[in-house]
Amino acid sequence: MARHEYPSHIQYFGQKMKSRISLKPEFKNERKAMRYLPESDANNVYLDKEKQKKHTIQWLDEENLAVDRKGLILSGEYTFILTCEEEPKLICSANLHHSYMANGKKILASGSLTFERGKLVKISNNSGHYRPTDDEMLDAIKALYIASGGSLKTYKSFSTTEQHVYSVKQLFAVEHFNEVSPLSEEESPNLSEVIDSGYDIVIASKNTKVPQDNSRYGKGLKQELELLYGKIITKYSALYAPIKTHDSVDAGQSPINTPG
Repeated sequence: MARHEYPSHIQYFGQKMKSRISLKPEFKNERKAMRYLPESDANNVYLDKEKQKKHTIQWLDEENLAVDRKGLILSGEYTFILTCEEEPKLICSANLHHSYMANGKKILASGSLTFERGKLVKISNNSGHYRPTDDEMLDAIKALYIASGGSLKTYKSFSTTEQHVYSVKQLFAVEHFNEVSPLSEEESPNLSEVIDSGYDIVIASKNTKVPQDNSRYGKGLKQELELLYGKIITKYSALYAPIKTHDSVDAGQSPINTPG
């Protein structure tokens, strides 16, 4: 398969995965800079396939427990991505950003996962780099419900300024996300809890309404990162720029005749 091609048919735990989610345009300079940098460079924070393996989660079939590469049971909240491959990998980290884990490539889903002694109990689409919609997350929610053996209980949506929580069991039974209503505050306490990575900041233009909460939506890179990535792009663009030679012919000019 070519470098930038993705499979047209993907299944994960028997669930057909239809979404192909791209990194949002606000982060294009990050990806461009990482593509220029050698993998050994300290500024290259993207995980290659070997590094991804260190963060890939496995499921213990009998107990439906999630364990890391060392076999340690997961507990707590993690950022996650589901890779867009014929055999998708569930990659989790307590401190890495979604684009880093995904190597800037398309994904099937991203957000956060919460585990209790190895049991997956919560999922969200809290990802500023990819900002998956609720509809784009639905297939992954269903697949992870199966993977967890039914322990996955709630999905928290960051698709609007006001976050909403949904029953995964109800979502598993529908074809379209809008067929399910969010849970009430009585049914799902702590609705206001929001994770803010500090990686990105609110950006705005004349036509952009800035969110007034900690939602990852409507945000972009911090200025210092934009400057860093801009310097990297400028440096490597110059290094890899085509070199003009005497044999080069500029557009609109006739070839120079040389002695025979």
